[in-house]
Amino acid sequence: MDDHLLHEEAARLGVETSFTDVFGQEHPADPEALALVVEALSADRAARSALCEPVMVLNPNERGQLLEYPRSYLIHLDLTVIDGHLIVHDGLSGHLEARSEPIVLHRSSAHPAGDHGDSIILPADLPVGCHSLELDTEQGACLITIVLPPASMLPNAPWMGGAALFLPTYALWETEAPLPSFGLLGRMSRRLGEVGVELLATLPLYAAFLDDPVEPSPYSPASRLHWNEVLISEHLVDLPGARSIPLEIDRLTRHDGRYLDWAALGSRRRQQMLILADSLDDATRSAVHRFTHDRPDVSDFARFLSERSGRSLHDRRHDIDLEIRSYELAQYLANQELRHIAGSDGAGLALDLPVGCHPDGYERWAAPELFADQMSMGAPPDLVFDGGQDWGLPPTLPSAMSHSGHRLWRDLVARAGEHAALVRIDHVMAVHRLWWIPAGMESGRGVYVRYPREEVMAVIAATAAAVGTSVVGENLGTVPAEVTESMERWGMLGMYEEQFHMHDRPLPHIPARTVAGIRTHDMIPFRSHVELDPNGYGSYRRQLPDGSEDLLDAVTDRLVHSPAALVQVDLDDLCGVTEPHNMPGQVMSTLWSRRLDRPLSETLADHDLEGRLRRLGSRQA
Repeated sequence: MDDHLLHEEAARLGVETSFTDVFGQEHPADPEALALVVEALSADRAARSALCEPVMVLNPNERGQLLEYPRSYLIHLDLTVIDGHLIVHDGLSGHLEARSEPIVLHRSSAHPAGDHGDSIILPADLPVGCHSLELDTEQGACLITIVLPPASMLPNAPWMGGAALFLPTYALWETEAPLPSFGLLGRMSRRLGEVGVELLATLPLYAAFLDDPVEPSPYSPASRLHWNEVLISEHLVDLPGARSIPLEIDRLTRHDGRYLDWAALGSRRRQQMLILADSLDDATRSAVHRFTHDRPDVSDFARFLSERSGRSLHDRRHDIDLEIRSYELAQYLANQELRHIAGSDGAGLALDLPVGCHPDGYERWAAPELFADQMSMGAPPDLVFDGGQDWGLPPTLPSAMSHSGHRLWRDLVARAGEHAALVRIDHVMAVHRLWWIPAGMESGRGVYVRYPREEVMAVIAATAAAVGTSVVGENLGTVPAEVTESMERWGMLGMYEEQFHMHDRPLPHIPARTVAGIRTHDMIPFRSHVELDPNGYGSYRRQLPDGSEDLLDAVTDRLVHSPAALVQVDLDDLCGVTEPHNMPGQVMSTLWSRRLDRPLSETLADHDLEGRLRRLGSRQA
């Protein structure tokens, strides 16, 4: 294909033939990479049916409107409502009823769409959310996703105007409970509730590969739909009939107890779950069965993990059925603990949703047709990474995602929103475009692939509203104006971090529709940042209002008195810690594993920390 035809095809498929760097300089796309990406997207589009538009986004006042399908003669209709009940049809009459609250779908003979078409009247009581409409037509089956967003896109949550504390769950420990757990996360939630802090934010809590090879990064999870079994509280694995496995903290941590040994933790928890699954009482066994019946993906995930460990079947000392039951049990227990936190009187949870899943993870196994082969996502060269970044995560195919009704996005937001008052989408630019890197190529040779942004944003907004959560998008750095406008239109909050602006003169106005903080988990701690540039911070300090003598307190005051929708501060910064959570682009055994330097109770008993937490908690009062 010559360059002219290649560029025409790229434009048709939403592939950008150039990109603009952080200095405003435009760079043409690498011709070889462009050709490979165009080839992959051409195959993606050719494999999808074009009988009808796969996604239809309605305005909230369009319940009861007429939908026309001029190219499809309807034979029968199926509608799935947001609560998962299947609407069953009665032949060709078009009259459909749900098994719970009736929702009736009518075919319209009074408003035909044409000689070869048909039309449907949507029910006036169609709930907010995403609904799947299946059409059997003379040309074949057609699945349409009807997206009905909420009437108001502005977040209306009880935490609005309040504050959040961020900490990694894996850092938590107590003398009597030395391993991190959902139980300790709940204890922290209750303490924050007592001092008025509205939300407890944490790193992703998703399942991880902790055997061979070990991948401790929460941003390369084994699944973004299932939880990390290592975080199940220790007392929950001591149900009747289960044998206890000694808790030897020296064998489960490294460097004098400062860091977790994820492989050792994963191995120990697997032993516990297998023993426990083999000795469950009838009541728990029945509860797990009901749980998996309502969530078939849990059993699928269990089979996926069992197949993965089956690479050495001849070495296994337990049967496959027991192994599957142990994984199901783990998800049941994790879900129970998270549900308890969400339903308590403590601070609500703010959970993080990574931009992708491990290349060998569950999502790719369960729906391989949604992902591009021989491609990974990343970022082009910038000031920090002059060679670009390759995150090693498989990108989704735009056409395949649309024709699935963006089912993956719907499932991800709904599952996180079941327990979270706020869901943070990492790298929200992914709803707009992603940097695709063909296999074997350097990161800087990738190209940008565009996604149907408005479809995805509508799906996220409708799903979040249906499950009762709100969404914030990580939009730091260079973000096109159309992405910011789309976020505002669909009610998604943005982010603001003060450390990015310490050299600005004058200091910027903190935007109202943001979650505003000092830094993110990928940035160096506040104290370290100050020590690196004391003169810069001296000048910065002179711009802050008089009041607190301590610089950290002064910065916190600026955030607390800003119009931001939510203020979020890192526990490490409040405690003066200088070691980072993560160092982007580096692989080190100490990343994603550092424990608190003191038990949680001792940490919270610190007088200065308590004062700072109350300062945050006073924001809404």
